[in-house]
Amino acid sequence: MEKVEKLKITGLLGSVRLRLGAKDVEDESQDGEINLMTNTELMEAWCGYHLGEGSWWTDMKADFDKLEKLK
Repeated sequence: MEKVEKLKITGLLGSVRLRLGAKDVEDESQDGEINLMTNTELMEAWCGYHLGEGSWWTDMKADFDKLEKLK
């Protein structure tokens, strides 16, 4: 399954498209690039759109991993 399809299913596609420069959430011009991105890059783009900075993903993932280790 392509990354675009995964993002569509999870509801993240529009935000990632917009962060990468699409004119609106339906604009498919960035889909080729999206399909080449890693999951980390996709989440950084989503965080960048919603939180203003992609590095939030790195911080949130690190904190999540710490919590998981405390089980």
